[in-house]
Amino acid sequence: MGKNEETKTWIQKTEQMLKDLGNRGSEIAKSLKKDAQYGTKYGMIKVEQLTLENEKNKLMTQFGKEAYVLMRRKEITHKDLKEPYEKIQDIENRIRGKKVSMANIKKKRGG
Repeated sequence: MGKNEETKTWIQKTEQMLKDLGNRGSEIAKSLKKDAQYGTKYGMIKVEQLTLENEKNKLMTQFGKEAYVLMRRKEITHKDLKEPYEKIQDIENRIRGKKVSMANIKKKRGG
């Protein structure tokens, strides 16, 4: 095989390799695009899910506050709610104590 033949063969092999590489690159690009679309869709659904969970938590908090007020007024009673109700009352008493302590410090400081 002469130098020209070897060069031609080398060029043809190189062209084929580049063509194959281009095809693989195109396949990879398509795959990445699909992955990005999947990720975007998944992310959007996840945001919607978290938004709904946040909305639910706000409603549950409001529900709990209203139940607490009704228990405090003795308008409702429920044995399963007694323990959490008493824990909340204890925390409220401790918060009041902290507020009194802070007010006393402020008075001593001259504030």
